[in-house]
Amino acid sequence: MMIRGQIINTNYHGKLISYGLSFYGPLLWYFCFPASYVENDLEVKLTCMDSKSEKVIFTKNYKAPTYSAVSIIYSLSSDFNYADMLKGVYGEFSQDIRANLSSSAKP
Repeated sequence: MMIRGQIINTNYHGKLISYGLSFYGPLLWYFCFPASYVENDLEVKLTCMDSKSEKVIFTKNYKAPTYSAVSIIYSLSSDFNYADMLKGVYGEFSQDIRANLSSSAKP
């Protein structure tokens, strides 16, 4: 078996929050006001193929739940959470491929 993947979407949206106070806005960060906001989207297409004939056994598009986080200056979150999002997609793909292979193996 061979697995092929295609990235469909990796949207990133981030904001630095200054509260409309120009130079003085970041001073609020020191009082634990949120400093940034980030949102990640991930969608991939995974295909399981026979490695010899390259016949498609199973294919499906997967969309990970949107990751979003608000950070304060003392504990900044990572802007990119795609690795963890992909881990969840791979888990779902494993379950789907197991179910597909077991149903196709039944007489």
